Order: sequence, then C-alpha cells, then structure tokens
Amino acid sequence: MDESYSEFVDVISEGRDIPEDRVREIADGRIYSGSQAKDLGLVDSFGGLDEASAIAGKLAGTNDTIVVRYVQEPTLIETLMARFAPQEPQAQQIMDAAGLNLEPKPYYLYQP
Repeated sequence: MDESYSEFVDVISEGRDIPEDRVREIADGRIYSGSQAKDLGLVDSFGGLDEASAIAGKLAGTNDTIVVRYVQEPTLIETLMARFAPQEPQAQQIMDAAGLNLEPKPYYLYQP
C-alpha cells in the first residue's frame, strides 16, 4: 500500500509541479470539491468529454474531433424481465428515496 501511495505522490508531484511534501499534505484520503481541487492545483479546468476532445484536438493541431459514445441497449430478454419484474408501490419508492422507514422498532434519538 505504501509503495502504491508513494508512486501516486510522485506522479502528482511531477505532473503538477507541486513539491512532494505538499502533495503528501493534501493527498491524505480526503475528498475535495471541484473548486477546492482547482484551488489546490490538482485540476486545470472543469469540463466533460466534449471539452477534453476539443483540447486534445487543439493539441494535435486539428479542429476535427469526434466524440463517439457507445450505449449498450438492453436485450429483448432483459427488457421483458424488467417489464415483468414485480414493482414496488410508488409510496414505498418515495419513502425509500426520502430515507423514511415506518417499520415498528425502537429508535435511539440523540440530541447534542
């Protein structure tokens, strides 16, 4: 684990031109928002696949880049299985999404 972490630190330090001790300080397993990562110099910009393709094309000296997205359509059997699968009642789906549980059991309430 330590060896992999050291390799990771080296790659970030060299690729981002950040001193190794600084990388070790910020690369401790925390999760950063996009803005925080940008402020720390860990990302250059925000964007998706289309922006990345445009930048790659610019670096390659062409404006003719195409992003191909492959979508695997469900098979007939998968479609039929999904259609005939038992459905949860809509009220249960809403309760699950809201994190509500009406199961009768003792609950521990904590108030600081």
